[in-house]
Amino acid sequence: MSAAGPQQAGSADEALPVVPVLVRDYRRLVRLFPYSYRREHEAEMLGHLLDGARPEQSRPSWAERRDLVLAAVREWLVVPLGPTPGRRRSAATLLVLVLPLLLMVPAAKTLVAAAVTFGDRGPWLAVSSHPFAPGWALWGAGLVLVLCGRVRAGRVLVVAGTVVSTVALGVLVGQDVLLAAYVEAVWVLGLAVFALALVERTRTGERPFGWRWGIAPAGVAVLLAALTWGEFTGAGPSWRYASPFWHLTTGTIVVPVVVGLVVLVVFPATRDAVPLLGGIFAAFMIGRVGIFGSRAYPFYGYERVDVAVLLLVAAATFLALRWTVDRVAEQVQAARARSTGPTTV
Repeated sequence: MSAAGPQQAGSADEALPVVPVLVRDYRRLVRLFPYSYRREHEAEMLGHLLDGARPEQSRPSWAERRDLVLAAVREWLVVPLGPTPGRRRSAATLLVLVLPLLLMVPAAKTLVAAAVTFGDRGPWLAVSSHPFAPGWALWGAGLVLVLCGRVRAGRVLVVAGTVVSTVALGVLVGQDVLLAAYVEAVWVLGLAVFALALVERTRTGERPFGWRWGIAPAGVAVLLAALTWGEFTGAGPSWRYASPFWHLTTGTIVVPVVVGLVVLVVFPATRDAVPLLGGIFAAFMIGRVGIFGSRAYPFYGYERVDVAVLLLVAAATFLALRWTVDRVAEQVQAARARSTGPTTV
């Protein structure tokens, strides 16, 4: 079949006529995909759909509409990782390695605090006082299963932990518990990015890392849990005073992180992880340096719009870095093409 429209019937070997309405509907469905995906695959998709159409078919079938819509949703979900499968895989590979080390900090604090409350006052108060604890528990269990090779089950738990934490954030905003929502929103973003990267990295069933890699996050988790336990129970020194790390100023945090992101942009294998890491870092800093009010500088009562603004600034940072990374990639590709010169036969 052909996408050019109806054809005159001639010999038996000629292509069957295509109803123009069918071509139009297929084009509309293909437009649901991101632009970068359409640029690479639109002609191929239309040809495949038209070749598979039944004779005299005038409308896409329900199954075709469903499959195309689901495929478009999936492509939009993975767009933050990069415009092409290869670049998305590179970004996902770095993110599934880096983010667990960062997320161990809030996970350890929340779970230990919930455990102490559970021992003193029971499960209901533990969950109500620490609403993100169930999400962190699911995320931690999922990470352990992935490390042990149970990729599918671990991925399900990581996604479930992200959903539970997102619901908890929504409940806090709905109940006007805005200080906790404002400060903890960044970790919900981190969980969502890690879940997205893990799903993309393991969709072929491949393990993202071996059990040896788990030594680093496990050591960080044990150290943070011990320090946090001492802080909440008085059994040891508080982690606020256990190391000068916890007293770093804004400048000493921002400068190395920005330098690190710039370094990551230089290397093609890590470049596409920068926009997501930058968006998470922007949300982290906004929630803690008093731009819109924070736990450290609560200069006015919190409003729901503050949480929305924090998320919007994180999204704007991501979009700006995404545009920058794409332009850098284009310039590198153009320079490589110029250096190789035209090919001759």
